[in-house]
Amino acid sequence: MENVRKYFKRDISWLSFNYRVLMEAMDHTVPLFDRIKFLSIYQSNQEEFYRVRVSEYHQILSDPLQSTEDKRQAENTERNQSRSKSASRYFQ
Repeated sequence: MENVRKYFKRDISWLSFNYRVLMEAMDHTVPLFDRIKFLSIYQSNQEEFYRVRVSEYHQILSDPLQSTEDKRQAENTERNQSRSKSASRYFQ
């Protein structure tokens, strides 16, 4: 349960930072080009948040017994094995 609270605090921090970026983009005292850059940063952060964090919460809810860290290690192991197989074809 403590692990979930840690994730939740991190997500709130991420979202509050992104809110501050959006507020900079909406500030009319900031030059237009900078406001556009802030909007781009905001959009990129939101996309990453939903791609990474929301998908992790979805996985946690679908299989609460397996930790996210265990899943990440399994995915990394799988990815490394796939890369090794691909590389070994070129060096035979």
